[in-house]
Amino acid sequence: MAFNREYTEGYFNGNCNIISNFNNHIGVHIGKVEKITLGKKFNEFVFSSSKDLSKKSSVKLFENGKELCTISLFDLKKLGENKYYATTMQNIKNGAEVRLIEDYNLEEVLCNFTKKKKIQIEIEAFSGNKIKAKFDNFEIVGNTLEKAQNQPLSKEDIVTCFNKSEYFECDINFKTDGVFVPKSALNEFRRNFYDKLFQKLTEFKGQKLEKKFIQTNMPFDKFENFQIIENINEKLEKENIIYSPEIYKIESIKRLMEICAKCGKNAFLDTPNFAVKEDIEILREIINKTGIPIIANNYYALSLKTKKVAGGLLNVYNSISANFLNMPVLSAENELSNHIDVPLMTLRHCPMKEHLGAKCSSCPYNNNFKFVMQNGRELKLKRKKLTSCTFYLC
Repeated sequence: MAFNREYTEGYFNGNCNIISNFNNHIGVHIGKVEKITLGKKFNEFVFSSSKDLSKKSSVKLFENGKELCTISLFDLKKLGENKYYATTMQNIKNGAEVRLIEDYNLEEVLCNFTKKKKIQIEIEAFSGNKIKAKFDNFEIVGNTLEKAQNQPLSKEDIVTCFNKSEYFECDINFKTDGVFVPKSALNEFRRNFYDKLFQKLTEFKGQKLEKKFIQTNMPFDKFENFQIIENINEKLEKENIIYSPEIYKIESIKRLMEICAKCGKNAFLDTPNFAVKEDIEILREIINKTGIPIIANNYYALSLKTKKVAGGLLNVYNSISANFLNMPVLSAENELSNHIDVPLMTLRHCPMKEHLGAKCSSCPYNNNFKFVMQNGRELKLKRKKLTSCTFYLC
């Protein structure tokens, strides 16, 4: 019943199924509506439930995957095993799915739950001496005590009094020779003991933070004189050519390396900022067969055995992190290297399936798709494909 819009496998198994059909909390399935009696003001309904329910709980009704209404079960009645009766002013439908979104009794238990610290207290109450309460090395002393004439202070009195604590659950070892303590004085002694003990146990014992200034403009290897291309037929103008393909095909990567070798240029492969296990295996195979250096845009790429450049999506923001990586750096920060644009958003769901109802076998994607914001700004929709697709808004 924790807030959820529907459970999915997320990124596990490379299926990238993260989109829910619901925009709100849908709770857990408990049964369905079995009978409806329409009234002038209230509608009566009987529903099944595999769960013990309590009054004031809340359910949602669904039909064909669409939310119908939310109902608070104020007049809930149990009719028998797995059968309940309730009324509502909402329009309901026979056969509707019933999902529990709030269990009132469970909420009460959770909201009123307090975890108390267990402590062992030594209490001494002897006539002619002051009453003492001790926990470990912490001790509180109260008023001087007198011998009891009629009703001496008992261990039961002490236990009853000291169990009145919001934070502590106590085990008491009580020693006395039979003294009298007014109830008000004992309560005041308990409050004083617990207040001071709470302050003692919660006082800050850490070290004070000291300001330390670290030199962050240390020299590091900047990756410069580069050109990013998406098509191997583009004109090559810079010394370092970064190939950022839409689809990672080993044939086109080999062809680019051949072209760069003839022109005296260096070829690099731009890696996607998201990759599942199967994608990494494909990238590893490409590197093993070509030896092409890469632009590492996520930490998985650091494990690939080839020459690497820290890419703009690796979040290198200062010279300390740049030197830690111990490789040339291509950053999205102007202060560190030549500025490059990075995607504004990475999408692991497929907009083609979600908005166009398309299938992978007949994917309509091309470079002309755009995302238009409410303010009229247009963002390009770009794709990178290995075993599955990742989309970028740029």
